Amino acid sequence: MSATSVAAPRLQFCTTLTEFLAVAGDHLAADPVVSTVVTTVAHRLLALQTDGIAQPDRNWWLVVRGASGTVVGAGMRAAPFAPYPPFLLPMPDEAAVALAYALHERGEEVLAVNGAVPAVALCATELTRLGGGRVQVNQHTRLHELARPAAVPGSLELAVMPSTVVDAGDGWFAAE
Repeated sequence: MSATSVAAPRLQFCTTLTEFLAVAGDHLAADPVVSTVVTTVAHRLLALQTDGIAQPDRNWWLVVRGASGTVVGAGMRAAPFAPYPPFLLPMPDEAAVALAYALHERGEEVLAVNGAVPAVALCATELTRLGGGRVQVNQHTRLHELARPAAVPGSLELAVMPSTVVDAGDGWFAAE
């Protein structure tokens, strides 16, 4: 299921990682498990930039805002491998379609899209409708969140070997 629908999503392409993290940071932190890829890549690339390592001009960072101006989605294009697929987090359906139009209008060649379904499916479908081709799912992935089990009553005890172990021919037994 996608994020809450909005009447008119607004796409904001951030020009810097600092801007992106300032605008989208709280949204990313609200669901850290789902946002882990975008958050990790953003912080890793920001650290590289801080060390003076320039990033490719093809990279972009996306914030999706709802009608009220609140952040309702995010994405990025920062993959270091061809075909440099965008990675989309959950966003309203209308925003995923609007993103396809924006990328098409910008003349960006998008041959693959990663991230959260249905945002990825809607964006990819609209991109192929606008530019030709077909959508094909190459890999389904799942994100599993691990949870701690409830506490179990009792306590741990250290198991120790007896001081002498003797082979009695038909099995082992301990001699004290």
